[in-house]
Amino acid sequence: MTDQKSDSPSGETVDLHHALRQIQTTPSLEALNGLKTALLGKKGALSQGMAHLAQLSPQERKDKGGELNQLKETWTAAFQARKQELEAQALEQRLQGERWDASLPSQGGTLGRLHPISHTLDVILGI
Repeated sequence: MTDQKSDSPSGETVDLHHALRQIQTTPSLEALNGLKTALLGKKGALSQGMAHLAQLSPQERKDKGGELNQLKETWTAAFQARKQELEAQALEQRLQGERWDASLPSQGGTLGRLHPISHTLDVILGI
């Protein structure tokens, strides 16, 4: 993509490489979802850029539309990769807190029940 800046919903420009850095350094899933909404959501930076396409000439629209579609694919892939990283980190933290010692005795449990026929015979023989 030759253009490194894009219009955001509030009218300022967004450095596209900075947006990728933000995606890659987002510390939590909640923050990642918020950033995804800000960039790819209905009123996000990408949607605003798509809305701006209507004001361009057909050739400019084709060129800029292709750039925006490439940007969307790049951001979507970055979001998916970061989400997988954050989920893996969360799982690792959870597993670190849930240590299980296989050498400890079991907590015990029910061993089962009598078969219904055996139970019925015991009841009949008990009369």
